Amino acid sequence: MSRRAWSVAVVAAIVVASFGGFWTGSGSSKGYAIYTGDCYATATGASCTAGGATYGVSSVVAWTDANGVGRGGVDDPGEWPTCLPPLQETKSVRFAGAMLPVGDSAMVATIVWVDCRVR
Repeated sequence: MSRRAWSVAVVAAIVVASFGGFWTGSGSSKGYAIYTGDCYATATGASCTAGGATYGVSSVVAWTDANGVGRGGVDDPGEWPTCLPPLQETKSVRFAGAMLPVGDSAMVATIVWVDCRVR
């Protein structure tokens, strides 16, 4: 996936979070916050815990590889973050989390991007 396509995927996720009107983290006005947390990946998704909340993602997520190249997301759904190997726990993963609305009154803590540059 090109840097431009990756950037578009991240911006789209941010826009979706912004329309929900919910802010996470300390003083974030963009609808998401950057966290470092401990994660566990299943065969089809992952969850990361940070700041007292557990954020989840299934099958498709934008991520940056160890070389700083944007990958994954909706334009490249076959790509999975290399720093979240299936069926393993990984400590100190940097990710962007957002509270996204579900239905009329529920919210879900969602991982919108994973940073695999720092390990």
